[in-house]
Amino acid sequence: MNSLCMVSIGIFGIHMKELDGAGIHRLENILTLSPSLHDFFNQLALWLEAVDNQPKTYTVVSTISGVLERLPRRTVTFTTPDPEALPLPNPAYLAIHAASCRVARLSGAADYVEELLREEEEVRERIERMGILAKDGTSMDFFERCMAAV
Repeated sequence: MNSLCMVSIGIFGIHMKELDGAGIHRLENILTLSPSLHDFFNQLALWLEAVDNQPKTYTVVSTISGVLERLPRRTVTFTTPDPEALPLPNPAYLAIHAASCRVARLSGAADYVEELLREEEEVRERIERMGILAKDGTSMDFFERCMAAV
């Protein structure tokens, strides 16, 4: 991770070790989304903004026209029966993503991110057609090295 990214994340009070290695997959950093919403989230075109005075409640924001109109509601409140065993998404992580989305849109960087994601998908499709990746995920290290080259 580059220095600018580390400084940016540090502003939100997050220590890099939290998201290092397997930490990236911690429950506080996971959202379950439909495939299309997941794509928009990764493209920095969809994010959640905290609602003032309503803990654990967020407004869904998107730059893609028509997305919000298709949602059953535009706010989401996270709940958990056991905060220790099943923690909610970390508000700081959601704030970082939201800030990144706003900056990407304002700076024009979002177009660049979308191009990188398209290239990544093309490489993934080529690798799958060649039959290189194992279905059980054991070739993930190889795939990640290929993606790093894109």
